[in-house]
Amino acid sequence: MEGLPPHEAGAPAPARAAMALVIGQIIVIDLIFSIDSIVTAIGMAKDIRIMAAAVLIAVAIMYAASGAVAGFIAAHPTTKTLALAFLMLIALH
Repeated sequence: MEGLPPHEAGAPAPARAAMALVIGQIIVIDLIFSIDSIVTAIGMAKDIRIMAAAVLIAVAIMYAASGAVAGFIAAHPTTKTLALAFLMLIALH
């Protein structure tokens, strides 16, 4: 119901439910960046086979999760704006 005016969106969600959603999103983002850090650490290994395997595993996981992520973004358009703002923040850092 994102993007709808308040009178069309129905009853507003309680603050507690909204906070739980925010905390859940933060946990998911932290998990994604943790996986990225692990893959980066493996990439510092001296064995090329370990690096190649890590990249292939990361690509497979991202490919497997892409459908669910695309569906979530389609259902919540404001997430796209938030993601782009987050990428810009990282780029400017």
